Amino acid sequence: MAGRVTAPRQPPRNVGEAAIAAGVGLGALGALIWSAASHASYATVIDGRTSLPVLTQLHVRSVHELVASPLLAIFFFGVGLELARERRHGILAHRRHAVSPIIAALGGMAATAIVQTGIGLATSSTDLVHGWGVPMATDVALVLGVAAAAGRRLPPTARLFLLALAVTDDVVSVVVLGLVGGHSVRPAGVVLIVAAGVALYVLSRRVSGTTLRWVFLVVLWALFAWTGVEPALSGVLAGIVVPSDTHSAERLEPVASWYSNRFILPAFALVSCGLDFSQLSWHGPIPGIVAGVAAARIAGKTLGIVGGVMVARHFGYDAPVGVRGRVLWGSGLVCSMGITIPVLFADALFPSDVRVTDAFTAGLLLATAVGAAAALLVWRGPSLLQRLNRART
Repeated sequence: MAGRVTAPRQPPRNVGEAAIAAGVGLGALGALIWSAASHASYATVIDGRTSLPVLTQLHVRSVHELVASPLLAIFFFGVGLELARERRHGILAHRRHAVSPIIAALGGMAATAIVQTGIGLATSSTDLVHGWGVPMATDVALVLGVAAAAGRRLPPTARLFLLALAVTDDVVSVVVLGLVGGHSVRPAGVVLIVAAGVALYVLSRRVSGTTLRWVFLVVLWALFAWTGVEPALSGVLAGIVVPSDTHSAERLEPVASWYSNRFILPAFALVSCGLDFSQLSWHGPIPGIVAGVAAARIAGKTLGIVGGVMVARHFGYDAPVGVRGRVLWGSGLVCSMGITIPVLFADALFPSDVRVTDAFTAGLLLATAVGAAAALLVWRGPSLLQRLNRART
């Protein structure tokens, strides 16, 4: 029975999240190695078309779309459940602290889009200008995994700050994608999504058990797909409306997080990060796209997030205690990491140009690697220098 599903005992949070980030990294590395060795076999397996009518009607036509849509919704379901819990009982329950990561997220998104557009105009790259929204979103799992790797150098409040920030720009990025991504949105579907969300909110307070929540997640995913809105984000809505003070929520969150973090996210990295290296010629517009995306991610995210926190602080909405100085600058750098929603965005904007989508993916991967290394250096650099000095003396 779905209501009796239990997840294996999880390791301490910091260890588990570091392992999750490593799993996603291995998935991305595996995709790069496989596609470099034989892009034809990679494309045949990952992008091979399915003929199942039910899935085809809901825009799930390949292994890639299967992982990136219904399975990824489970990950966002766990994120929604955690956000709902923190919103009611954690640090995000205080508006004074909840506003800051939201403003920081919007600042990071705006600065990233502006920087990339500016680079595109300066270099006459129509692809960078058209794809201004691709690098806006941040990967929650990767960010929290690198934050876990920072260990005790990062206060617990920073994790919640990063969680709220990353989820906010994921959600807003998908809204932007729905508006500019070329998808036709069915108004009737939007009405049905709102009605289903209200129904889940009401029934969750009257009916116990986890089966209902899983059923509603499937229903919401199908409605999102039919409506033309990115269906993976249906999980956030399904998770947020579940009461966080119920036994069902306590059982659902670890189950959704355990399976999605250990299997779905690495699988998504595997199906999304493969590149056709024969198309990535280091002549013409490709190098400019790769460098432009990476620069926009790193500079835009860092400056936009730090600037957003300062703006929020000016209006009396300070960041959580401990998110200052090196912690804040490192938080901006670590948010340069993003594969999931950005790749979905690139695929939607450039559906028939593999060279351009591969160039955007390469830029995102470069920014992810540099952002992670830079954030850890900022967070742990002083302690590492102290250890080196002690070793020398």
